[in-house]
Amino acid sequence: MSRVGQKLVKFKEERQLYSGIERMYMLDREQRTISNFAEIIVELKEQLHKWMQAGQYGFVFDNVEDTLTFSRFQTFNVDGWNGARTTSLLRFPSGQQ
Repeated sequence: MSRVGQKLVKFKEERQLYSGIERMYMLDREQRTISNFAEIIVELKEQLHKWMQAGQYGFVFDNVEDTLTFSRFQTFNVDGWNGARTTSLLRFPSGQQ
C-alpha cells in the first residue's frame, strides 16, 4: 500500500493508476483529459468525479489544453467565479516557491 494524501492506496488501485497513465500516453495529446483517464480506470472513476468536467473543479482541471504554469509571479484569471470579474495575484516571498 502507498499513502496518497491521507488515504491509503491499495496495490490493485496503484497498478490501475499506473496502467491508466501508461495508456493515456498512447492517446493523442488532445484526448489526454481527466474524463478520458477516468474512462480508462473505470473502477476508480467515481473518485475522480470532482476533477472531471461534470464535477466542481472540472472547469479548472479537465481541459484539452493545460495553461497552468508556476513561477515567482503568478496570476489566475477568475472571470465568472461568483459573478466577479477580477484577477487574483499571488506573490511568493523571496526564496519561496
